[in-house]
Amino acid sequence: MSVCRASLRKPTPAYHRDCEGLAASGHVGSSSVSAKVKHLENVQLVESVQEQVNAALLDYVMCNYPQQTDRFGQLLLRLPEIRAISLQAEEYLYYKHLNGDVPCNNLLIEMLHAKRA
Repeated sequence: MSVCRASLRKPTPAYHRDCEGLAASGHVGSSSVSAKVKHLENVQLVESVQEQVNAALLDYVMCNYPQQTDRFGQLLLRLPEIRAISLQAEEYLYYKHLNGDVPCNNLLIEMLHAKRA
């Protein structure tokens, strides 16, 4: 099994275009992180991890879909939709819990209570 590393490959012009577009639209960057997360203590750490995750995703896309030069950007553009769906699912679970439809000793409910506390 060969290991593909994005750091060993030169990013394509499409990758740079996608990143510039995302930065301009506010989907990535420090202002995005600090604006969306309340009481964040270590913005630099979060940004560093975010960059590592983006690099891993780029590596995966370049290895598995080398002909689809816009795939990385398309995946990044889907992240806000995924976040919105996760918030909707969280609200749904919370209201199901309030109605007594979900057991109180459920791990998801415990995590939900910890987040809302």
